[in-house]
Order: sequence, then C-alpha cells, then structure tokens
Amino acid sequence: SKLSFLFRFPDQARIEVHDPLGRTASLLLFQAGEAFFVLPGKRAYWRAARQDVMQKLVGFSLYPEDLAEMLAGQWERLPNWELESDSQGRVVRGRRGGLQFEVRKFFNRSRLPQHLAISSGKDTGSLKILRLGFNRPMKKDVLEPLFLANSEFRSVSWEEMEGWLREMAKR
Repeated sequence: SKLSFLFRFPDQARIEVHDPLGRTASLLLFQAGEAFFVLPGKRAYWRAARQDVMQKLVGFSLYPEDLAEMLAGQWERLPNWELESDSQGRVVRGRRGGLQFEVRKFFNRSRLPQHLAISSGKDTGSLKILRLGFNRPMKKDVLEPLFLANSEFRSVSWEEMEGWLREMAKR
C-alpha cells in the first residue's frame, strides 16, 4: 500500500493509506491525546486514545511524534530512546523498551531515512520512503476530523472495524 504522512508538531498528524487507484482506503488522524481511524468507504470511524489506535493497527505503541522525528531525521528529539550511530554519525538503530527501529538505507548520504524497519517482538514492519517534503503549505482543515460533522459517518467499535479490515485483507 502507498501511505502519505502529514505532521504538525507537536501533536497533530494525518496518515492516509491509498488503494492501487490512489483513493483513500483508510485515514488515521491524531489530535493531541486522541486518534480517529476512519474507513471512508464504510462511512465509519473509531475514536480512541492514540496509543490504543497504534497498538491495534500496528501491534505496538509507536507515537506519531516519534515517527515524525524519525522520518525527519531528528533523532536527537526522540526521548527515552537508546540510539546507535554509524561511522558518519548518522543514527542507524534505536531501542525504547521492546520497540526497535533500524535505518536500512538513507537518502543520498543524508541523515534522512529512505528505508526504515520497526519491530516489537514478533511484530515487524517497514517503510520505504519515496519522497519527503518539509514545511509545505497545507489545506486549512486537513488535520481536522471534518467527518464528525457529516451525518453519513458513524462511530463504530474496534471489533466492527477489525472485522472490516479482515474482510479487506482477504481480497
């Protein structure tokens, strides 16, 4: 899947998962301590604490601001992480409790990761970053949960959301 990330420090984020045609298959919005996981095709959302949403979706609690700092190469801003650097002074690995990351490839000798692997126990995942853009103008409400004002959208339980995700994975 193709993902797009948008972060506004300190506590807002938008992560979109796109289908092969470029449509938004799912949306994850973070607002301070809460998060919304949205399936636009089902006109449904699940609202929970941000760490609960990340735990359910990826299997471990990776804070959106930590992911933003990793993608921006701002390793020194990762609190409570044990970091390991290479001979060029770039951070190549990190650990916080049972959560680990490894930078497998950097963009053109920079400190920006191009391929980032993240794991916790048996749960693993990786991101291959195609391009990065910083300080770009944003649409006014792109980080706001505007779907809450749309009467077609409804709040659902995690169990219902998980059922739809399992159906989608079978296709």
